[in-house]
Amino acid sequence: MQFEISQLNIGSDRRDFDDAAGILSFCVGSGAARQLKEYISNRAVSVFGARRLPPDRRLCGIILIMISFESCDILDIAVDSAIRRKGAASALLEYASRYCKERGVREQLLEVRLSNTAARAFYERAGFEEIARRKNYYSDPVEDAAVLRRRI
Repeated sequence: MQFEISQLNIGSDRRDFDDAAGILSFCVGSGAARQLKEYISNRAVSVFGARRLPPDRRLCGIILIMISFESCDILDIAVDSAIRRKGAASALLEYASRYCKERGVREQLLEVRLSNTAARAFYERAGFEEIARRKNYYSDPVEDAAVLRRRI
């Protein structure tokens, strides 16, 4: 499956915002729209989207990143459940990595639930390594997070 990746201006495109909030809700639950509004109100946050080619070009995945000097925090990455394991997350991650490299970033960081074995395996295949754990980082349910890093 092929994807077109681009930076989104979801603050001004209502359809993209609604699609992005729907996709993000798979990861963060019912508060996805509120969380997305908080992210896009922060000028330091960049949002990239994946669109499936062809036929419909609808948004099917997003990644939100925040660059700070030589480091990039991956705030969220989410893909529509109907097309998971088809390459959208990899395409988003690689696009964001190129974007970061162009801006002098040397490492990417993220947190992931310890119980999210599929995501952890995906990140490990992409070259991330666990560098720490955050106790009770997540709520609903309360769970620790693994902090992962990848040098780029």
